[in-house]
Amino acid sequence: MHCNYSAQNINIYYEFSAIEFVIGDSLDLKILGDLSVEKNIINEGDIYIYGDSVNIIGDSTSLFEDFSQSSVTDSIHGKVFFYGDSIQNIYKTNNSVNNLISFNKIELNNSSIYPNGVVINHSIDVFGELKFTTGNLFLNNNKILLRKSLYAAGILKNETNDKRIIGFPGEVYLNRQFSSGSLTNLQGIGLGIKFEGNLGTTKISRFNKHLINVSDTSYNRNYKILPANGGNISSPIFKYFDGDLTKSPTTSIIENQLAIFYSFDQSNYNNIGGVVEPSSNTVTDNSNDLYNLSNSNNNIFTLAETNCDSLPFISIDADTISICDGASVYIVPDGIGPFMIWSNGDVTDSIEVSSPGKYSVSVIDSRGCENSDSVEVVNATSPNSSFSTNPTASSASCLGSVIEFTYSNPDNITNFNTLFNFNDPNSVPFSDTSSNVISYYTYVYDGTFNPSLTITNEDGCSSTTTKTFNVYPIPTANFNFSDQCLGNDVVFNNLSTISNGITLNSRWDFDTNVLPALDTNIYGLSSISNNYLSSGIHPVSLIVSSNGCSDTLIQNVEIHPVPSPSFNISSQDTLCPNESFVFLNTTDTAIIDDISFIWDFGNNNLSSIFSPSFSFGTSNDYPIQLTAISPFGCRDSTGQQVVVSPIPIPNFSFTNSCEDSIVLFLNALTDSSNTYLWDFGDGYVDSIMNPNHAYFSFGTNDVKLVVNNIYSCSDSITKQIEIFPNPISYFPGILGCESEILSFNGSNSTIQSGSIVTYSWKFGDGNIGSNVTANHSYTSANNYLATLNIISDKNCTNSYQDTIQIIGSPPINLGGTIDLSIQPDSVPVLKTCGSSLNLYANNPGCDYTWYNPLLFSVTQNVNVNSDGIYSLTVRYPVNLGSCSRTDSVYVKLNTKITPNLGSITSFCDSANISSGYPNSLNEWFLNDTLSSSIFSSLSLDNYQVNNSGFYFVKVTDLNNCIGIDSININVNASPEITLDDTVLCEGLIMVLDPLYTLPGASFQWYLYEQYDAPTPPFTSLPTLNTLLNIDTLSYLSVDSTYQYFVEIIDVNGCKDTAESIVIFDPVPLVDFGADTSYCDSVLLIDSNVGTGYSYEWQDGSTNSSFLVDVIGNYNYSLEVTLGNCSDVDTVNITLNSSPDFNLGNDTILCSYQSLFLDVSSYGDLFSWNTGSTSSTQDVYSSGTYKVEVGETTTGCSAEDSISITINPVFQFDLGADEFICAGSDKIINSDLISPGYTFNWSNNVPDTTLANNINNLNNYFVYVDSNSTYYLDVTDTIGCFYSDTINILETNLSLFVRYLIPTTSINSDSLFYNRDSLLLINLSYPSPYNTRWEVFEQLRNNSYIKIWGADTNAVTIYNNGPYFDGTEPDSINRKIKLTVFNSICSAEKTKDITVYKDFSKNLIYNPPVYEYIEENNISALLYPNPNSGLFNLKVELDYEANIQVLFYNTMGVLLAKDSYNSDEINNQYDFSSFQSGIYIALIRVGEKFKTIKFIKL
Repeated sequence: MHCNYSAQNINIYYEFSAIEFVIGDSLDLKILGDLSVEKNIINEGDIYIYGDSVNIIGDSTSLFEDFSQSSVTDSIHGKVFFYGDSIQNIYKTNNSVNNLISFNKIELNNSSIYPNGVVINHSIDVFGELKFTTGNLFLNNNKILLRKSLYAAGILKNETNDKRIIGFPGEVYLNRQFSSGSLTNLQGIGLGIKFEGNLGTTKISRFNKHLINVSDTSYNRNYKILPANGGNISSPIFKYFDGDLTKSPTTSIIENQLAIFYSFDQSNYNNIGGVVEPSSNTVTDNSNDLYNLSNSNNNIFTLAETNCDSLPFISIDADTISICDGASVYIVPDGIGPFMIWSNGDVTDSIEVSSPGKYSVSVIDSRGCENSDSVEVVNATSPNSSFSTNPTASSASCLGSVIEFTYSNPDNITNFNTLFNFNDPNSVPFSDTSSNVISYYTYVYDGTFNPSLTITNEDGCSSTTTKTFNVYPIPTANFNFSDQCLGNDVVFNNLSTISNGITLNSRWDFDTNVLPALDTNIYGLSSISNNYLSSGIHPVSLIVSSNGCSDTLIQNVEIHPVPSPSFNISSQDTLCPNESFVFLNTTDTAIIDDISFIWDFGNNNLSSIFSPSFSFGTSNDYPIQLTAISPFGCRDSTGQQVVVSPIPIPNFSFTNSCEDSIVLFLNALTDSSNTYLWDFGDGYVDSIMNPNHAYFSFGTNDVKLVVNNIYSCSDSITKQIEIFPNPISYFPGILGCESEILSFNGSNSTIQSGSIVTYSWKFGDGNIGSNVTANHSYTSANNYLATLNIISDKNCTNSYQDTIQIIGSPPINLGGTIDLSIQPDSVPVLKTCGSSLNLYANNPGCDYTWYNPLLFSVTQNVNVNSDGIYSLTVRYPVNLGSCSRTDSVYVKLNTKITPNLGSITSFCDSANISSGYPNSLNEWFLNDTLSSSIFSSLSLDNYQVNNSGFYFVKVTDLNNCIGIDSININVNASPEITLDDTVLCEGLIMVLDPLYTLPGASFQWYLYEQYDAPTPPFTSLPTLNTLLNIDTLSYLSVDSTYQYFVEIIDVNGCKDTAESIVIFDPVPLVDFGADTSYCDSVLLIDSNVGTGYSYEWQDGSTNSSFLVDVIGNYNYSLEVTLGNCSDVDTVNITLNSSPDFNLGNDTILCSYQSLFLDVSSYGDLFSWNTGSTSSTQDVYSSGTYKVEVGETTTGCSAEDSISITINPVFQFDLGADEFICAGSDKIINSDLISPGYTFNWSNNVPDTTLANNINNLNNYFVYVDSNSTYYLDVTDTIGCFYSDTINILETNLSLFVRYLIPTTSINSDSLFYNRDSLLLINLSYPSPYNTRWEVFEQLRNNSYIKIWGADTNAVTIYNNGPYFDGTEPDSINRKIKLTVFNSICSAEKTKDITVYKDFSKNLIYNPPVYEYIEENNISALLYPNPNSGLFNLKVELDYEANIQVLFYNTMGVLLAKDSYNSDEINNQYDFSSFQSGIYIALIRVGEKFKTIKFIKL
């Protein structure tokens, strides 16, 4: 029973100890007024509130139980209904308490007029559903928590435009654990999201507020997402209400301009678009873009208008800007925003452009609002700055060559200026305004230079042409070798050098009339060998070259002759041990003097005697080698082999044996080339390898074997053999009867020494015996040869034989056979058919003894008349040996057999006769005297007689007793009739005729209405209740479907029966109707239904249906047959083709592709699923496209469909053009990290495939080291591609770092002493650049630490390192690093030096301190440069100072120096004694330096 309780107002208070108020599950509480509670209510029923308020008086955390407890389940708690018709309030008296008011379920049925409803004056949480039936819920700056616990989950239900949560500010929020997947209208709050990973516990808040910093202003419902882990989401879907589409009280948001805006910092909003569906009030982002959510509370999604009323300011002042060819210009607009995007893809505040065209810029402010402006860039003409060089840039120029640079003014321009820059730090750009400029220049360093010419015309446009010019160093040829003996390779080590260490080409000429050998090995590592064919002195020349610059060196190599040794062996080459060989030296000593010889005898023994003799103590094969050595160490060897034959070691084996036995003597040696001599010690000898020998008397004998090999090396061995005596076997002769046990005795056998251990007997009848005596009996009379074999304790044997005479016993046999069923003791059984039996002893003249318990007789024969065992013993008379024999038999007397075949002699068709004796042998005979049976059986006693005749039966039972009977039988044939089953068409009459015409027969016809009557012939007719007598004529006429039977009886009383099933089938009907037409095909189906029908169509096919699929006009006919009944019809059919077309396979298109579908050639009626009736369709978007094509003339149509998927756009930007410095590399990055994509990069050619592809690893980035235009084609996994290019520009700010550490030491350029001052000369180029010097010192653990640094062009450092305090090692290692850099490029170089202690110097010495003086500029010129001797030096200072002039070579060795106190120098230096090459002049004033490179020719 469910009870209702109504009250006007309810105040619920508690005693101090009470904690809750319970509303039972059978009670509904209706409150017509207000509800005030102090603490919790357990609501197991439902509460209906009609009043204006729910007031929480105390500080209770919940009104209706705390549902976060796991012990509370949702199913036992009810719902709170708000049924007011005016404003209803939920509040706390003590509103300062922040505890939420908890509800299980809430349903709003407030019928007050909008905007009235239920007002939340304190935040609440809901564990179940918050359902809107009627009315609104005002947040009033409070929050609703849709709580989730183990047993509940809060959710909004049925929220619509007419009944929803309103009022702001305010918030509805939830906390949930989200992982990968899509959620639509999450817990009813109007937001759908696809989570791209595990974001952990995430707070999603829907807050009511107009965001004025989004577009013009946002929709007043927004979403804030705070994940625990941070991560990605995608595909947001927003549900909006029309009533919330307001900007202000007077303006609304235009619905079709709604878009989704996203912010990650609550300040800047991005317009991410979306598809507006007014019918469902949703905005959906279908871009699949990922939005990365941080774990800060700043991720906001909202809706706002795409179009802004107030746009951000942007303006480009000029409408047109001019640029020179190849130049660039910056476009800088007025007004900037947080995000700017240019038409070329740049997102900077301004852009630099170098090509004409229209450029536009769009600015997007923090609200997501966008404005734009544009400018046209046009070209101005630039001059042609091409120039030529002699030699040309493509050919080589060796160091010191003069190069001619020519500008020929190909365009004949006027008022221009030229500027040559030779890309050499020692050169000054050369300027001229003449129309034909020629300049000469000589590079003082080798390397790659990029001289350029800049032409500037009167329009201020200039162009620069740069060429790459290689200046190569001149190599120095050098090599070493060692003289060799003839036949040995001479190794020539190429020690040629070149200053920059590049690859040298070397060409050798060995004076061998062979083409010169080309050696292209890398500098410092090459060597080559040559084998000379003749001795003597040979010139060798080496020409080394590099890039056309070469040097030659010629040296002589001497090849010494090699002696040729030979020798003979005077004796034979094979001897026995310790026999001497004589070796005769036959070497020709007339060619080379003072040859020395070394003999090696192959056993670690040597001799220097000219012709020695030598013997070997052990047998072996010894290699004899003679080596001849010339005074120059040239040697050769020759060898022969001698053999020291081993002395044979004889041995043999045998076995001690008996006298007269063959003994095998087994030789341990198997070499058949040896000779063998045996002496057996009994006067006999033999010479075969393994002889046999017999000794004829026992005793011991000495056996000796002598062995000689083919070299007459000999040895012998003697062994003793023992021969044992044989025993003598004997036994006495024996006479006996057959079966008598006889005794054999061998104790008379003897032996001379030893003992007899084994006796074995053979009795001559196949039996054997053992031991000294043995017993044996013979089973038959005969003479037997018995044998006794004996064996001694030494295994010697002897045999003796004698004849044994055995006399036979009388032959008796009472007969019988073994029958264990009668006599289990295996006594033969003699059976008889009768009551008595005579037994016969035979053997006349002998004694007889018969025995049976009932019979004893000594007569020759007896008669027995009872079953039993009868025994007979017959014995010969004494004169015949008295031998006897006994036999027994079991006599079995059996009953006689009397078969009876009966008295009936006449039969129909056959007779079955029986003997009456089953399970006996029944043999049947016909018309004879039992000579040949016609049938026999061991189990059957009957026989089937089919023909007349006189028949006998012979019966033999299991006891072999026999009985015979006979009978004369007459067999008459029965009538033979047949009737056939017949099927007829309805309306015909069938005559059944058995065709039997013999006189005297009677007929009877029967009818059976079913088809399951007994099958004839009948042994008896069916009963009258199943068969109906219908006629007695000899035939029967029928016209109905039944089963008919006939029985005929002839004059002999023999009868036969037959049956016939007569079926009258219905006649089938075939009708196809009128001639007609179809499309493509039609299936003709016969209308006759049932079994038994057969079909034949016009083509002979026999199916019940026929598929017409041949286009054209043809006749089709069908004949249907049922049994013997048939019908036929013919119809004319015109078959037309439906349109045959195919839209193709389902296709994936790239975003820049479309598909044109054209079916115009297949018909004249078209219907697409897009609503179009055109014959063509342009496809630009994903979807399934279906078309039906019809033909008016035939009425036929067909349809096909194709699925099109548009692959999403992917783009990338290689960025703006960049500069690259010489000798460095740069990474170009597409930032497109997508597995499965193909990245093809090319250098300077748009074709990025095959050989042009410079990215073999398929990377999305590539390293480049030269200026060029680089192309990137990216193909995604389905074949869509996007391309971009970037220009890597060569900068004229590339730097090349070089410096010298001058030293006066000629031993090393890297060894210095502490307290030395090191002048570091910076030769880096081109200027200007910044300089940084750094010095690093090696620590004990081999690492380096920076100890000093300075940013100056040239410096002096002092080696007063911290190690040298008297206790540290005597040297330390340092690295000196120079870095030069400008605004674009940098370069660095490091050199290693070793600093040693110099104990001669004062360790407390400090480097000089130069007094500060005012800045003094140095102007210096050394000319003419280059030249072959006299150089003029001119130096000018701002004011007088000490000027030091120092000259160094490129290794840093100080060659000359001067010192002046002046403000000017004009002096001449003679360097004619210097070797040709490059030198450095250093002018030093205080700490300031000026360096000049010059070339001595």
